[in-house]
Amino acid sequence: MRHVPNEGVISLPPAGSDQCVEQGPRLNDLPLRPPSYRTARMIAAQSPHDTDPQAVARGDAALAEELGLLIDGATTYAIYMLDPRGRVTIWNRGAERIKGWAETEIIGRDFAIFYPADDIAAGKPAADLARAHCDGRIEEESWRVRKDGSEFLAHVTITALHDDAGALRGFGKVIRDITHEKAAEAAIVRREHHLRSILNTVPDAMIVMNENGIVASFSAAAELVFGYAAREVIGQNVAMLMPQVEARDHDAHLRKYRHTGERHVIGNVRLERAMRKGGETFPIELAVGEASIAGERIFTGFIRDLTNRHATERRVQELQSELIHVSRVSAMGTMASTLAHEINQPLTAIANYLEATRAMIDDSADPLLADIAEALDLAAAQSLRGGHDRSPAARVRRWR
Repeated sequence: MRHVPNEGVISLPPAGSDQCVEQGPRLNDLPLRPPSYRTARMIAAQSPHDTDPQAVARGDAALAEELGLLIDGATTYAIYMLDPRGRVTIWNRGAERIKGWAETEIIGRDFAIFYPADDIAAGKPAADLARAHCDGRIEEESWRVRKDGSEFLAHVTITALHDDAGALRGFGKVIRDITHEKAAEAAIVRREHHLRSILNTVPDAMIVMNENGIVASFSAAAELVFGYAAREVIGQNVAMLMPQVEARDHDAHLRKYRHTGERHVIGNVRLERAMRKGGETFPIELAVGEASIAGERIFTGFIRDLTNRHATERRVQELQSELIHVSRVSAMGTMASTLAHEINQPLTAIANYLEATRAMIDDSADPLLADIAEALDLAAAQSLRGGHDRSPAARVRRWR
């Protein structure tokens, strides 16, 4: 690394003035600082045997070399120094790797070259140094430019450096490329949102709980099924969603499973009963799965409300009963119609014979024949009435 002396001072408000709320750190207050003769003298003074000026010079050189190695070793960070005007004075290997400029290309150049064009037009480079000078240190995430013109998202720290007299000596900058890190975070967020949207559209209620039965997640479908808002259930024991008998035994089943591995519900689909917020119990189909995340055991329960299914089944049974009754009535009507047809023929013949016999007797003066004729009329009338009463309408009325 090469170091160029400070030349001139950028137009910044003086430390301690009304424009600056707090003076920045002094150079000697920083853990990483350029080596100086004063620092080497302080180190040499700690040893009574190394008070010779040559020994101090050797200590100064050794400290500078160690500091250079330390800074160059931080290859994942761009670490460089600016003079008060914002020109690069120190440039580490991490800066070369991240930004693309070699040390010989960048030393002495204005640091504004690292900013996008719109930031340069807005005066952001000078504004950043002014803020760092006033506040002592600024930290932000913003876009920076590489040598090839590509941009990357950077975590930026700018620290103002002052000498013992309080005069501004320059600025220390630490840059970390967080483009891939932010992209990974955004991808995780997108996956979480995608998963959440899928789970929120699942018609079955979903409840996630830890190994002690404490609810950690309560889906939108679960809110509809049980009548509770998620905030009312999360952090509570899942037994609050069970009837009294099942709730009493639930914790015991969990403890037994943790100690013995013997499953009661986990891994099976069972028909159980649950309880809504108002105390109403209802039938459910329950499936519970188990997973281990970072050594923590969690259970996920999928719950299907069977209330409507059972109501539908009862209605189907009622309709089947009604259909069977109608089928029986229809069958009896068909049978009655067949019987009526078979009976009407002989009844009609009987009526015809009776009428013929009545015509043969005709109006006779014999009182006995007159009585017989009257009996024949009554018999014929009854035969005809019997045939008419066996009409389909009459038969249905009788069966009902």
